[in-house]
Amino acid sequence: IMCNKKATLVFFILLINFSYAQVGVGTTAPTKDLDINGELRIRNVPYATSSGNAILSVDTSGNVSKLRSPSLLIDSKSSFPVVTLSSVNSSLAVQYDAFSFTLDQDALVSINCGASITDMLHADGSSIDDGNPKRYVLLLYYKLSTDATYTPLNSDARSFTSTVSGNTNGIYNTKIYEYLQLTSGTYDVLIGRQVSSHASDSNGFMATFDGNGTGNLLQVIAHYN
Repeated sequence: IMCNKKATLVFFILLINFSYAQVGVGTTAPTKDLDINGELRIRNVPYATSSGNAILSVDTSGNVSKLRSPSLLIDSKSSFPVVTLSSVNSSLAVQYDAFSFTLDQDALVSINCGASITDMLHADGSSIDDGNPKRYVLLLYYKLSTDATYTPLNSDARSFTSTVSGNTNGIYNTKIYEYLQLTSGTYDVLIGRQVSSHASDSNGFMATFDGNGTGNLLQVIAHYN
């Protein structure tokens, strides 16, 4: 009798362990800890309060996995210095500013940068009305921090004579949007702000970048795979 009781006890212990190893709802052959053959409803789900929350993803077979929510790696306005650049007789004037970010896993990275230009005048401070071509440019480069040289990504160049395209209340804007598939590592982003004038333009061109204090922007966002 004692042996039968012990055998029965062992049987129930094994049965309980087996039963709790994988639970099936609507299926007698679960393949996960919880396997639901049907629809799922969850009530009273709280809103996320942390930027580190993950997103649940369901593949075509119904398998649920966790995805990291996008991370804002750089959100910079104040780091851009206000700078006035001047060009005469085809000379090139440029200001470069560097930023860094780190990826701890592979990601699709979006880069959004922009620059506003105010106080566009001749190099001597007079109004631009001579008809000679002038140009202002926003440049974007990147590299792995361990690399020696930057890779050019994109640029937004605007040329004009007396009338400037993109003028809104005296502010002239340039913008660049770029997407990169990157592996884990630390990266550098280089933003260039540039002005140039025509070879025979002795009047030249002078522009102040971010003179209103709100137009320069760099946002880098990681969208994890």
